[in-house]
Amino acid sequence: MKVVKEIPIAPHRAKVIAITFVTVLLLVLGVMFAIIFLSADTVSTGVCIGYHETSHYQGDSHTFKGGYKKLNGIKTEHIDPVRSPAVYLMEIETVSGSVSVEIKDEQGHLIFEEKDIQNGSFEVILDGPSVVTFTGNEHKGSFSFTSMD
Repeated sequence: MKVVKEIPIAPHRAKVIAITFVTVLLLVLGVMFAIIFLSADTVSTGVCIGYHETSHYQGDSHTFKGGYKKLNGIKTEHIDPVRSPAVYLMEIETVSGSVSVEIKDEQGHLIFEEKDIQNGSFEVILDGPSVVTFTGNEHKGSFSFTSMD
């Protein structure tokens, strides 16, 4: 039977290992918080795969588009019209699954709600910054908001 001798770690070496671990942990946490705060306009709970978006302003017109390969959960977007009130054409495309959309103003008042949208176009009047909440059930598709003014 072999006897293995345990070699103790020198105290200064243990301090170096602990400091390195704490440094790496703080760096990882810092990067995570930076990603969260830099993407503050978009909030997701659940699974959202392959998300892409574009936003274009030209004079008083505003177009905001996005899509994903899969949304299973909740995705929130913020829309700030160039002027208020603004009429937007909201278009939803569904390739598979289903999606529900809810729009609220900054005070939390419900502006629009539609459940289980397959494909559709809707006129929505936004009177200032608004929060759009998409709730997907295995949804693959896209959306767009285009100002009509």
